[in-house]
Amino acid sequence: MGGIVLLTGNLNKVREAESILGRTLEHYALDLEEIQSVTPQDVVAHKINQAYAILKKPVFVWDVSLEFEALNGFPGPLIKFFYETVGLETICSIINNLKNTDVTARTTLGYHDGRDVHYFEGVARGRVPKKPQGTHWAWDPIFIPHGKTRTFAQMSLAEKNEYSMHKKALEAFRTYLETRA
Repeated sequence: MGGIVLLTGNLNKVREAESILGRTLEHYALDLEEIQSVTPQDVVAHKINQAYAILKKPVFVWDVSLEFEALNGFPGPLIKFFYETVGLETICSIINNLKNTDVTARTTLGYHDGRDVHYFEGVARGRVPKKPQGTHWAWDPIFIPHGKTRTFAQMSLAEKNEYSMHKKALEAFRTYLETRA
C-alpha cells in the first residue's frame, strides 16, 4: 500500500485515516478550487483530479455530506455553508417543523491510483434533535445515530467511531487496497 497521499490539512483526518488503514500517511493541504454541487461524487471527483494533476502520485480525499430527508437530501455536500449561514439551532427548528427528522450522513472517498479514480462510501443514518446537543465541531450536535439517544457531539470518540461514516468509507478503501496488493 506504499506511496499513497491523503489530501487534507486536517490532522484529525490524518490520524483517523492512519488508524483505520494501519499505516503512516503522507499528507498535503493544497489550495484547490472547490466546486459547489449537491452531488457528493462530483465534489470529490473535482478535488481528486486537481490533486493528482499537481502531486502526480496516488492520492485520496474524502468529503462529507448531510442529507435531510425532509429537504429531499439538501444540503448534501453544502452542509458547511448551510450551517455557517443559518446556524444549527435554525436547522433543528426547520427540520423538526417539517415533522421528518431523518438524516443521512455520507462520506464519499475518492482515490486516484494514477490511472483511474475509485470511489468508496460510508453512510450513517440518524435523526435531528429538537435543538443542538453537546459541543463539538461542525454539525455533530445535530446528528443522533438511529438507535441512540445522544448526538455525535455527546459521544466519546470511540463511541462515535462505532457509527462513523468516515470509518465505513476508509474500511472499504482499505479492503480495496488489500485486494490489490
